[in-house]
Amino acid sequence: MEDMITTIFVLCDELLKALNIKEDPQVKMNNAEVMTVGLVAAYFFGGRALLSIYGGTQLSKKSVK
Repeated sequence: MEDMITTIFVLCDELLKALNIKEDPQVKMNNAEVMTVGLVAAYFFGGRALLSIYGGTQLSKKSVK
């Protein structure tokens, strides 16, 4: 699992470099880390963990049915 997460991070980081997307100097979590969290949540948890971070939404309540 750790190897897959590392691979996803590296791919996100390389994609952002290839697209020449710059980081804001004030960030505490870079763009590749944010993308990795979303992709890992979607892959391993079906996206439910990501939705629960925001206290649940109408979308998450509909998908539970």
